[in-house]
Amino acid sequence: MTQTYLYCRPTTGLNDSLVQLDWCWRVAKRQNRVLIMESNTRFTRDFFRYFRPKPAYEGRIIPHTDPSLPDLDSLISVAPANLVGRLSDFDSKNVDGRFYDSADETTLLSFDPRRDADAQLLVHFQCGGGNTGRRFLRDVTFVQSVADEILDRLRALPDRYASVHIRDTDYQTDTDTLLRKIAFWMRKGDLLVCSDNRRTLERVIASIPAAVRTHTVSDIPDLEGKPIHHAPLTPEDRHAANMDMFCDLIGIAAARRIFISRHIKGGLSGFSRLARGLHRQRTTLRGLFDHATDSAEVARRFG
Repeated sequence: MTQTYLYCRPTTGLNDSLVQLDWCWRVAKRQNRVLIMESNTRFTRDFFRYFRPKPAYEGRIIPHTDPSLPDLDSLISVAPANLVGRLSDFDSKNVDGRFYDSADETTLLSFDPRRDADAQLLVHFQCGGGNTGRRFLRDVTFVQSVADEILDRLRALPDRYASVHIRDTDYQTDTDTLLRKIAFWMRKGDLLVCSDNRRTLERVIASIPAAVRTHTVSDIPDLEGKPIHHAPLTPEDRHAANMDMFCDLIGIAAARRIFISRHIKGGLSGFSRLARGLHRQRTTLRGLFDHATDSAEVARRFG
């Protein structure tokens, strides 16, 4: 039987990338395809440095550089069809948040799962967030070294604590309202504070009531309010930023209570959505640490 593939090139941030991967992965599982991930974002560029598929899916989720892959440019059954012979060098154009083939701006860079089910290769290059990103994480785990480092950083946190994430770069948060909310609900105790803006992080920590002990598990750089995914990073800096991101994500999700920070336009950041989803799905959260060295710490920390 001829092997079929689904080529996914997610873009933008962590949660958006996971949402796109989740949609592609559900199609791939239903149609018995191999999911090919192209490295295109700060997160997915190094995906396999941080994650591995769970045993049932080994070989079903692979990077586009996997040596077992055929020459994808040689495949003649491709959707969208105008990417035949061009997969290695096609370019895209963003029109109102949707990506089209720059060589033919009427062609959306995606497919219809039913109409195109017979194609040997399906291609999807889109963005867009939502609440389904955590679902993809059910079928992968952190690699051992990453799981162990996250657990080591979380050891500094008490067993019971609250957490808050403040998005304050490309999206801004009304921190004054947030601080009033925290002061109302927390007269004492421990609070993990996470943000994508170092100056905001320091300002919020300085404004928390003295009886509340504040904690951090990351060391984000001061980028003068600019989002880190727009910053030029060396491979070493990118790895450090990714580890900070994962430590913040897991630290927020593992808290007994999360303070949800809405940006000034009224919505939630994708990162906050993802953390809240993992907070509500402890089984998925624990499953990310299947390869951790200290299984007792995983059970203690994630219940």
